[in-house]
Amino acid sequence: MESGKSQDISNKRTHIFVDSAPWAVYANGSLWGHSGRDRPGREVPVGLRFVFGPLEGVLPAVYLCGGGLVLDVCLSVSGEEAAACIRKILAAEDREQQWKIAEDFPLRQGQDPDTVVTLNGHRLRHAHGSRAVWYPEPPEGEENSAAACRAAAHYGLDPRRAWVIIRSSFHWHGKRRPARLRSLTVALEPEEQDVPGPEFPAEAGDRVDFTDPVTGTGHVLTVLDAAWEQLDLPEGFGRPGLEYPRWCRTLTYTVEPELPAGSFHIRDTGHGDRPRGTACAAEGTASIGVIGGADGPTAIFLSDEASSNGKSGGSRRRGVCSSLYFDPPETLTWQLSFRRRPWDGVDRDLSAAMKEVFP
Repeated sequence: MESGKSQDISNKRTHIFVDSAPWAVYANGSLWGHSGRDRPGREVPVGLRFVFGPLEGVLPAVYLCGGGLVLDVCLSVSGEEAAACIRKILAAEDREQQWKIAEDFPLRQGQDPDTVVTLNGHRLRHAHGSRAVWYPEPPEGEENSAAACRAAAHYGLDPRRAWVIIRSSFHWHGKRRPARLRSLTVALEPEEQDVPGPEFPAEAGDRVDFTDPVTGTGHVLTVLDAAWEQLDLPEGFGRPGLEYPRWCRTLTYTVEPELPAGSFHIRDTGHGDRPRGTACAAEGTASIGVIGGADGPTAIFLSDEASSNGKSGGSRRRGVCSSLYFDPPETLTWQLSFRRRPWDGVDRDLSAAMKEVFP
């Protein structure tokens, strides 16, 4: 589609007109806007279509800017699939169910791909990115953003499909754009996802047999110690007028055979307690990091060198803490989750498109 042309993109409830302002892409900009005095990049049409797991993809263009290379990738599912997912989310009983449905939606799973761009044999360093989503039928009371509409119009995306438009900016290898662009490859890998594993109670001496769903290898988790601890929160911690839960359960364990760090994690299934109103602020002296707020459960992360690096019978000791509770629950269940990519990546050579522009 030619830059500067306007296009209507409509659906049953919204009618959005994309203005005729010239299309321009900047190295330090995003789908949502741009600030600064740098010049827009040169658009190099690519029009590459590909399959990305359950998604259909198109790489419409790359942009050669003074400050770097910009890449747009558009991924899609059918409008019917997107509408069905929206209906399930709206019908869910609580926010946790809504998040679970959204996390399993392929368009959501594919919206943060790991993108590697290699130019003239050099991997370019990622600078920043942005994304926008376009639906044929947005949820009731909402509408597609202007950024999504402009991109969908410029690239002539099929209005019967739901799209996520992903823009990624990369630094040049060196201080400026190379004089010759001999080769360009782009690789996309889906973001790693959590794969739920077994749930189990944990007392000292317990053994949990499990199988890694990625490799099919059997492992044994041995609980070395499990105990409830009451934490002291630092003076002035949190918001005034709120009392924060202090009880957490610590778990020390080993895994045999060993699993690589970051390939799995363990968390309790109770989700913790929300802070509650009180006339007194929390006090204490311990140094901890807390994730949570006035309206959500509170979790902690503790740094424990002995648990992280110690050895027990040849196996590395690992440690984890539960969420925080006002009173220790009678029972606490843990869940093991694995990290894996939900589908295979793609690797495409765009050198031909570069040679057409820079023979």
